[in-house]
Amino acid sequence: MKTILEIKNISKIYDKTVVALSNVSFKIEYGITAITGPNGAGKTTLFNIISGTVKASSGEIRFLGKRINGYQPHKRCMAGIGRTFQIPRLFDENSLLENVAIGVMTGAKKIKENMNIDSLKKQAGEILNFIGIKENKYEIKAKKLTLAEQKMLQLATAVATKPKLMLIDELSSGMTFQDALRLSDVIKRLYDYGISFLMVEHNMELINKLAEKIIVLHEGQIVNVSEKGDNETGK
Repeated sequence: MKTILEIKNISKIYDKTVVALSNVSFKIEYGITAITGPNGAGKTTLFNIISGTVKASSGEIRFLGKRINGYQPHKRCMAGIGRTFQIPRLFDENSLLENVAIGVMTGAKKIKENMNIDSLKKQAGEILNFIGIKENKYEIKAKKLTLAEQKMLQLATAVATKPKLMLIDELSSGMTFQDALRLSDVIKRLYDYGISFLMVEHNMELINKLAEKIIVLHEGQIVNVSEKGDNETGK
């Protein structure tokens, strides 16, 4: 299967002494991959480096075979990397529809498509509906949503940018069991639609249900990599 993301010997050292990541290397193929491990393991630091908000001290990142170390976050987004955050980052005073429409505009730029306001709103509504947000909430301000709803809105906005790979950082954190089940269903449908996922997650039930590969980080290093079926085949 084709490699979508390759991480080569990525290290991150703060103040010349604090090692957040040490020679982390892995490849992921098209599909759903989970990164897990205890708090402070370096998971979010790794995500920040992949998405471009933090610069690695050393190492290389290749996305679809191309080195992207020098890319700014917006350029990585345009290349096809989407991102959600553990604490949702939204336009709080704007409606759900407006938040997703901003993502739609970014997606339209990728394919050089000119869209009017009506087209933007129509596509934003279709994405919200796909994610499972009802039409009667489209005009509500983002700040009035519950945490679980804000996380789903953030996912919808990221999906609107037309990513090939989605980085999702502890999306199920703070969700009820039923919300997490709904999230699982949405991720599966998005994967069927053609989006691959790299997810930082602590919810092992969600990981086992979704992930084809599981990478375990501890103290900034990979300590285990397993793939679905390893236990059954005695690997």
